[in-house]
Amino acid sequence: MPLTRRNILITGGCGYVGYNIALALSRDPRVTVILYDIHDNESIKFSLPANIKIVLGDICDEERLIEVLKDNCVTGVIHTAGYGLFGTSNLPAFNDITQKVNVDGTRSVLRASEQVKIQALVYTSTLNVAFRGHEIINGKESDIPRSDQGFLDDYSKTKYEAEQMVLAEPSSMRKTILRLGGVFGPNEKAMLPRSITAISSGLLNLAYCLKSDLKIDLVHIDNVVQAHVKALNALLCPGDACQADQQIFSITDGNPTNLRYFLDPLNVALEGRSLNPMITVTHYFSIEKARVILGYQPTLPTDLWPRILSSYGLKKSLKTTRGLFSIKFDVSMPLIASSCFALLFSVCLAVLQTCCL
Repeated sequence: MPLTRRNILITGGCGYVGYNIALALSRDPRVTVILYDIHDNESIKFSLPANIKIVLGDICDEERLIEVLKDNCVTGVIHTAGYGLFGTSNLPAFNDITQKVNVDGTRSVLRASEQVKIQALVYTSTLNVAFRGHEIINGKESDIPRSDQGFLDDYSKTKYEAEQMVLAEPSSMRKTILRLGGVFGPNEKAMLPRSITAISSGLLNLAYCLKSDLKIDLVHIDNVVQAHVKALNALLCPGDACQADQQIFSITDGNPTNLRYFLDPLNVALEGRSLNPMITVTHYFSIEKARVILGYQPTLPTDLWPRILSSYGLKKSLKTTRGLFSIKFDVSMPLIASSCFALLFSVCLAVLQTCCL
């Protein structure tokens, strides 16, 4: 942990990933964290530790960024802000916004950080920049198609373009890119709650591939936080040599999983129905580079599912059956959403694109 005071700015800081990183950093009283976000977050603003504060602003507004970085004497930036990953925002109709936030916004963050002479920047990306629909087994960070074609969606394409800018931008600032698998955990706002809402309200018969040997990468929020903190500390470490500088790291739980194992207990408990198969492709990546250079050591809490489910207000009883959970739920009314067309699209895209691709 740091030996001197540090002021860290997190773009998209009021989001799930950014906020959890901030909480971890704030445990050191010598660290001040600035949550820089275009939107306030009422659910967290009144319970923030004393050394975390929210500052409203747009990452595309370079002048505002420079002002905030200077006023708060920021030494390091964690750039988690992004757009277009989930739901209707992933539709082609929103591609212009996705391009503006993910590409133009990242360019603005880089320029502002360089002008203020920020020491270190950690950029949060996605494993999907390397996935073009073909099987990947223990993929390495360098195993990325040369072509800029074949992306699953505009979100993946724009994150790839942003990665190229981060690495190409000439700068004395140290920079690292973290490519995340599908993020989950307590109070996660996208994958799991959308799945719960869809199943419990009868909107969607959840579909995923039933092939027992098909595996993809997921990453628990605790491991996401660990990777960001270790990457930041590596970049800010005094000295000329920094192994993490100008590097890309795949960040997952290190245990590729089949979605039948991961989500079937939830579906059976809420609906008791079998799931329809869909065709998809095994793809998972090695985290060896992050282990060696960052000292990244992914772990999962022993009470993984109880913590996650209780965060959504679900009452449950758990027992283990051949390695799987048998779960009973009392689904509260807030989880029963209206059966509107937009929500159905949102659920389908969030679950099928993010989890199954």
